[in-house]
Amino acid sequence: MRDGADRKHWMLNGFRHCLTKVNVLLNTLIVERSAQFHSGNSPFSAAPGAAFLHKQIFQDRAGCNARKQGDNCWPAPLCNYTCLLKIDGIFGLYNHSAMHQKINRCHFVPPYLSDEQARDDTFRARRAMKAELEARPFAAYIGTGEAKRFIYDSNNTTFQRLKIARKEGGLKLEDEVVNTAYEYAGVIRNFFKRQLNFHSFDNKGSDLIFNVHYGQDYNNAFWDGDEMTFGDGDGKMFTSFVNSLDVMGHELGHGVIQFTANLDYEKEPGALNEHFADVFGSAIKQSALKETAAQANWLIGDTIVGPSFPGKAIRSMSAPGTAFDGDPQPAHMDQFYKGSDDYYGVHINSGIPNKIFCTVAQKITTAKAVIVWFAALKQLKFDADFKMFKAAIQAAAKTSERSGDIPKGSLQHFTDAFALVGL
Repeated sequence: MRDGADRKHWMLNGFRHCLTKVNVLLNTLIVERSAQFHSGNSPFSAAPGAAFLHKQIFQDRAGCNARKQGDNCWPAPLCNYTCLLKIDGIFGLYNHSAMHQKINRCHFVPPYLSDEQARDDTFRARRAMKAELEARPFAAYIGTGEAKRFIYDSNNTTFQRLKIARKEGGLKLEDEVVNTAYEYAGVIRNFFKRQLNFHSFDNKGSDLIFNVHYGQDYNNAFWDGDEMTFGDGDGKMFTSFVNSLDVMGHELGHGVIQFTANLDYEKEPGALNEHFADVFGSAIKQSALKETAAQANWLIGDTIVGPSFPGKAIRSMSAPGTAFDGDPQPAHMDQFYKGSDDYYGVHINSGIPNKIFCTVAQKITTAKAVIVWFAALKQLKFDADFKMFKAAIQAAAKTSERSGDIPKGSLQHFTDAFALVGL
């Protein structure tokens, strides 16, 4: 019989031996997958951006393993397992549609205003594949549970999480973009926690990942499933996207939407997706500035437009279609966009529900209106259209009136606001 110490040593060696075997198997599978990829025997080998993603996955794996204690250390098999999951994802070895865990790849600037880089096929393909891979439940992001802030500097490359610049509790830097992102991230996190009782973007306290200085003169910002990324702008059409609290709130809002209704990103569900993100962004800005609904300018992105931008903002929630020259947003269902551009009008038709929210907020305050909207969002399904949205808002308003969250007699304000836009 082994004594206690000997038994513990024997069991530990056995565990390490098993891990080594697992790691060898994982490495073998990874080599096989990589060989398939480079030989062209993968349906994704020729896809734009696939080679870039394949390289990035192996760079991540190499860096992960290099930081560990060798192959016998438990994180090494974990690194390789994660790598294998991602490689298998490139090969499409799972049925993603069966889960309907769609990740919204949401740019802030709409296609009709965005720069060439945002429309680049390789860029979009890489991000699309990244989002598909991260959609798997068993590869879900695991944070600290404390919604800590992590600000990464992309150093004007298109790499995310390239270099940590500031993290929770870190001191201020000379880089004001990093500092602003850090401070605004705290404002946004606190708004969702204190005003809506929602912790981080998933209500589980996942850490908040922000990438700044993304790309060269990059004129956009986006949420892609688990993190936010912001360009510096070209100084002409746009300045740094971090300079706008409503833009940053909008992007994290897409994360909240993903983990609640998970609205599709096309047609009416997509327009609602953009609408709810605008609602969050505007409500956060008004709260931080201590503005009333009457005092607010209801502009989205007004602090990031540059000297060459043909207007005052990206969107106007109070007067859709007036933010810039040629603004296509409708303010009434009579002007509903029916074309296929902009994912069938996600940034365009969002003007209609935006007008509804603004109208209601001016009657009952923005703080009370956003409570109703958030309650409705949590009841919507991924394919919700404007009629379903109306029903959800009306139901949430009734519940809020009964609970005292909004004043008695407020329901008529909601009815009037929908009627104002033809719904």
